[in-house]
Amino acid sequence: KEDKKEKAPNICLITERFNDMCRLIVSEIVTSPCITTRVERIEKWAAVADICRCLHNFNGVLQVCAAFTNSSVFRLKKTWERIGKTTSGTISKLQALVSSDGRHRNLR
Repeated sequence: KEDKKEKAPNICLITERFNDMCRLIVSEIVTSPCITTRVERIEKWAAVADICRCLHNFNGVLQVCAAFTNSSVFRLKKTWERIGKTTSGTISKLQALVSSDGRHRNLR
């Protein structure tokens, strides 16, 4: 809508902040020169998302999970193959937490 910044400026700021964080995470992972640094960065952001979950910051968890499901990050098959079992288990647990199945039943 044309006048959304006038009617709901705070909602627009929250949306912009969410998108900025997702882009930051994606660019940090994708711009890594080698696979090992990509793996380290994915593991770092998975740990950050798990800390956000412990602090009940579900918006932060959703930001990291949205960045992981971004097509630029998701298609890095060789990188995802090198992720450890504990990290991949943490990521799948976090993605199950913020999934939209059943009208976000897991977040309630």
